[in-house]
Amino acid sequence: MFCGDCEPMRTLMNRLKFTRLSLGEVSLAGTFSGIVSSYLFMIVSVLMVFGLIMVFSATAISSDQSLAANYQKFLRHLGHIAVSVLVMWIVSHVRLDWIQYHSKRFMGIGIVLLILVLIPGIGVEINGSLRWIDIGVARVQPAELTKIMTIIFFAAYLSQHRHIVQTLRIWKPFFLVLGPVCLLLLLQPDLGMAMVITVTVSVMMFIAGVRLFDFFKFGSFCIVVIAILILAVDYRRERLFSYLDPFNDADGSGYQLVQSLIAIGRGEWFGVGLGNSIQKLFYLPFGENDFLIAIVGEELGSVGIIAIIFLFAALIWMVFQLAKKCWLQGSTFCSVLAFGVGFQISFQSIVHVGVNIGLLPTTGLTLPFISYGGSSMLSSMIGVGLLLAIERQVNNYEERTIENYEEGTMEGYQ
Repeated sequence: MFCGDCEPMRTLMNRLKFTRLSLGEVSLAGTFSGIVSSYLFMIVSVLMVFGLIMVFSATAISSDQSLAANYQKFLRHLGHIAVSVLVMWIVSHVRLDWIQYHSKRFMGIGIVLLILVLIPGIGVEINGSLRWIDIGVARVQPAELTKIMTIIFFAAYLSQHRHIVQTLRIWKPFFLVLGPVCLLLLLQPDLGMAMVITVTVSVMMFIAGVRLFDFFKFGSFCIVVIAILILAVDYRRERLFSYLDPFNDADGSGYQLVQSLIAIGRGEWFGVGLGNSIQKLFYLPFGENDFLIAIVGEELGSVGIIAIIFLFAALIWMVFQLAKKCWLQGSTFCSVLAFGVGFQISFQSIVHVGVNIGLLPTTGLTLPFISYGGSSMLSSMIGVGLLLAIERQVNNYEERTIENYEEGTMEGYQ
């Protein structure tokens, strides 16, 4: 006999209710027109279109003696953008409180992905690095996804533990969570991504209000560890020394940087013309991802590089203004999350440009929104989706504030 008051039935109904509420929290809302009208998304769109053009220019001709037409990478990049924009749209309509609530689960998924990539038969090794998982239709780089999940986790943690932000206890997950993540990345090895994540999280903690003495103390510790990791491994040490004087070993450890500098020098101010790069054909490896700015400098000149830097500067300024608004509205999670995503994009962009023009040692970091790479594009657009969700929440708050003010004014007038 059906019994609505018995304990098993109440338990079942409670679980169904929780499931219904959970699904309701992640339900999609709004329209695509709201995203298109966002200035933030407009700048990202310009960067993606620019990247699409440059990836086509860098890969449309095979870099061998045949010089045959080859559109495979361009078509893949187009597919990467299509999938990434779709995921961005979905993420932008997920409730931020739901994301905050499940931040630990996201972090757990990220760590599991980093473990899976190290398992023989699952991880795919390319050029001596074990960084990819082959899912059949594409190869996924877990580090790129873990980067976003780590930012979400620490934004949630810092917002939930503001009462201990001025104590040493706030640094506990910095070692217990970030430590294993960096260790797994170093096993791939991927020191560049480990540095991006560590620096981003450190700055997020600084913005959240940790004590300056603690920040500089742990920051110094991280710098010492990074220095040891660089000097202890032969190829990293060679990269550092070649960065100091790349022409001393132009055919060896300094080859990529030398070819990048030649490309940028050949482009001068206004470039040799779109599609007319010589370095991309025979000399510069990974010109479509790690050294795309060098191709931009050769074909579009220093003016092209400056234009890209200006677009990124405008994007980051808008993101930081968004983070400021969230902070003033009392939403710590959204503020720290927006700042974390924005800083990660800016830091990775600075490193990419710095490597290409010889200001920083060579690392395998792509240029967000522009370089070829499906995982990089996906993680960048997930970040944009989070920013658009935050922007929508800020706009809704401001609209409600204006409405309440107008209603209060009318009541006072009456």
